[in-house]
Amino acid sequence: MSITRPGPGSGAETEAQTGPDNGTGEATVSPAMLLAALCTRRIALVPTADAWNLHGPRAALAQLTELETAPLREALTWRRMAMAARIPATGAIPLLRAKAGPFPAGCCWSCGEEPLAVANPADRCPLCTEAARAALAQVRPPRGAARMR
Repeated sequence: MSITRPGPGSGAETEAQTGPDNGTGEATVSPAMLLAALCTRRIALVPTADAWNLHGPRAALAQLTELETAPLREALTWRRMAMAARIPATGAIPLLRAKAGPFPAGCCWSCGEEPLAVANPADRCPLCTEAARAALAQVRPPRGAARMR
């Protein structure tokens, strides 16, 4: 499954959402857009201690290559690591951010990198939302669940 942006004038995507030209005349898809594309194909990224595994329909998974999902895995990993480092072993969990702000209006308040579809200052981008869930599961798993090692 090749996930690239359609040619000029064929969609509403911007360079900020899709990334730079990959040398073939087509822009690469941003990690956020790749995450959305995987979700529409019912493919989930499941975190482990040091990786992100893909789970979903066999036919959809067979169409993916490691090269296509690498930018998404990298984007999720650095966010998860940054957030996990801020979670104390006990006590209250602070508001999890991937980077220190402030960030421009309309961007994710956690990473500042991904433009949000709706300019709500209380929203995180989908990448930071997934990374926060994974960081919490890694450091402070729900009662009865095993901690990721």
